Formats: sequence, structure tokens, C-alpha cells
Amino acid sequence: MAASQERGKQLGNDDCFADYFKEEYSIVKEAEIRRRMEDSIAKVSNGLSVSKFEATILLVHYKWNVKNVVDAWSGDEKEARKKAGLPVKPLCELPDLGDVFCGICLEYHPVDGMKSTKCGHPFCDDCWSRYIKMAIAE
Repeated sequence: MAASQERGKQLGNDDCFADYFKEEYSIVKEAEIRRRMEDSIAKVSNGLSVSKFEATILLVHYKWNVKNVVDAWSGDEKEARKKAGLPVKPLCELPDLGDVFCGICLEYHPVDGMKSTKCGHPFCDDCWSRYIKMAIAE
């Protein structure tokens, strides 16, 4: 008798708990795991404009869930960096010159409402969040 059936009998019902205690597993080869990890690293690295090293640290912290990384990053980049143990201060600081032009929506925004990529191009928070979500979805 299977363990789930035995447990069901102990609880007084042969069938009602059988599915509850049934666990499904599939065997994944090491090469497939490595490929999936590399795909996730590339998605996060490209989508968030961070290095592969930073993407790996974020993925480890968020248990290799790309969606959770993107959601945390979109919600509050500094907090996501802090939680994952990455430097909070960005490598490229935008100068405080008043309003800054967003190359996506073609509007000016205050500096505190902007993000900057590694290459130094500034984008407003809304455009940056939409870009990240679309890049990850692809």
C-alpha cells in the first residue's frame, strides 16, 4: 500500500487525501539546469542592464525566479539591490541639472524620477519599468 493511501486510511478516508500527499517530480539533467540558469541570467542582465555577476546575485537572492527579480527591481531598485547584497549607489550618477530628458517618452522629468543605465543614458521611471517588463516577457 502506498504511503499516501496508508495516510488516508489513518485519517479515515481511502481516497480523499491520496492526491494531497502525491508529489510529482521530473528528472532534469545537469546540462538542462545549466542552460536554464544561463537563460535566466541573460534575461535579467539584459532586461535590467546589469552585469551577469549582478544578475546572478539577484537571481540567487530571489530563488531563481526572474519575475520576482523584475517585480522587486521595478518596485524599488535600491531596496532590491540592498536585499540582494549589491551596492546601492549606482555606478553612473546623473548630475543634478534640473529636469532630465527621457529618450523613450521624449519628455523632461526631475532627476529623482529617472534611472540611468550602465552606459549613462537616462530614462524616466515609468519608461524604464515598462521596458524591463517587456524585455523579460520576451
